[in-house]
Amino acid sequence: SPIGHRTNVYINMRFLALLLFWLTLRVCQPKRILQNEMFIVPILWHGPNNQITEIKEALALSFLLPGSVAVVPNLQEHKFSDGGVHEMFSKELFDIKFLRSSNATYILLDDLRKAWDGVLDVILFFRDEDYPRVGTMVGDMGLKAPDRKQWIRSPISVTRGCGQDQVQRLRKMLQPYRYVGMLCYDDFALQTHKLAGTLLSNCEGNLCCQAYKESSVLVRKSPQVSELAQDYIRKTIGVHRPFIAGHIRPMPDDCVKFWQSTGELDPIKLLDICRNNYMYDRFVPNLQALQEEYRTSYVFIMTHPIIRPRVTQMLKAGGIDPLFIDISDLNASMRAAKRPLRTKLSFSLLAVVEEAVSAAATAFVGTAESSMTGMIVQERIARGQDPSSNYFFSPHPNCTVLPCAVPVYYTRRDKRLSKRGASDRRLPLLSQLPPPKL
Repeated sequence: SPIGHRTNVYINMRFLALLLFWLTLRVCQPKRILQNEMFIVPILWHGPNNQITEIKEALALSFLLPGSVAVVPNLQEHKFSDGGVHEMFSKELFDIKFLRSSNATYILLDDLRKAWDGVLDVILFFRDEDYPRVGTMVGDMGLKAPDRKQWIRSPISVTRGCGQDQVQRLRKMLQPYRYVGMLCYDDFALQTHKLAGTLLSNCEGNLCCQAYKESSVLVRKSPQVSELAQDYIRKTIGVHRPFIAGHIRPMPDDCVKFWQSTGELDPIKLLDICRNNYMYDRFVPNLQALQEEYRTSYVFIMTHPIIRPRVTQMLKAGGIDPLFIDISDLNASMRAAKRPLRTKLSFSLLAVVEEAVSAAATAFVGTAESSMTGMIVQERIARGQDPSSNYFFSPHPNCTVLPCAVPVYYTRRDKRLSKRGASDRRLPLLSQLPPPKL
């Protein structure tokens, strides 16, 4: 009928109008972002998980600075494992669709560079010490640092605090600048890289702590990475079967090399070389206890490839048959994936997929000193898993058998900080800090 025909035409025209409006938003969004006042560019420092912490800190800072945009760069491979030669593409590693659906204002560095020459206007440093090799770090990202006169100290940091007055001061300091290089790692709020970051912290009016708590959960592994992890779980463990994941990371790198040696480790050298020497005697009984607690025989292990033989030998001596993911396993999964990654195969990419496997575990135990453990714990909490299903190796006498649960760390820390009190924190004056170096 004519009426029905007119109705169909109206519906079709309305659908086309909505489609045109949606496409307009998609096209114009980058242009609107490029017209914003300020871009916060995290300067990549240390390994990939430290770099993820820096991206989260930049996103948190953008929450405190209205009109600013957090820039998400590609990650650099780990220099210790891969030589840091290649980039890992952020749009493949992170769930960009989820980030886009949030209230975060961000742009990928690759997209920003299409309309920017890469020269930073200012370096904003959050640490109370000498500047690192800023020119080299910025150059490794394909960017250029400003003149040393434009290297400034942040009035907010983990040591100075982050109250409303300090945030307002920072806003005024940054008003003249458009492209801000944020030089910050674990300096924005207390222990952002460690375990749950600030997700389980009592922020008590610290705006940086609260901003990280609200914004860092928006940075998650991508569906592509999760697909690779699920492919491994399906083939090795089985769908819906409970399993434990563990991250065994001797600290620092020299300790990893020490673990690589054959035979029993000298306890005196272990104490001298390693910051977490206690883990050597704890990780086997801790994993045995978790197997019993969660009634599973499946134990997935993350550790550096060069110490896998020692870790495997010690676990098998304790009756645990550990599961690992190898480069060959990842390569096969990448070839079979629906959407193959452009990011090159490397130990750093392997670690990203290992983290996604660990994030899917029934329970996870990790190395508190490691940012890799921190990113796994934060991912698990961000995805709604019970914080108490996360554990860490600890020298505490109560954690000899069953490892310490992550929430316990924050209960103890809050009690310790409340006893110390704010009066014990002596903050250096900006005028007394060392000047920039060449």
